[in-house]
Amino acid sequence: MKKIDRKGFTLLELVTVIVIVGILAAAGVPLYLGYVKDAKRATAKATIDAIYTAERAYKQKHGQFIRCNRNNIETNLNLTLEPSIKNNWNF
Repeated sequence: MKKIDRKGFTLLELVTVIVIVGILAAAGVPLYLGYVKDAKRATAKATIDAIYTAERAYKQKHGQFIRCNRNNIETNLNLTLEPSIKNNWNF
């Protein structure tokens, strides 16, 4: 008799791997979304701190705070905001 050399995985092995990957994904996605939210908050906080510092410097130089809005904040305070910040947040 010839010995048959079978290569590949059984259905049970494939299903087991799919179940394990599904469990890992179910646990990982909420963690990932939490990390993304925390990163966005940290970026916003850093931007607010930069705006605050620029406003204080402007007040020291000109004796009063500047009136600016979302559209002219970069021009008046000599700041460069990231496009993602400008599109997602109001200051």
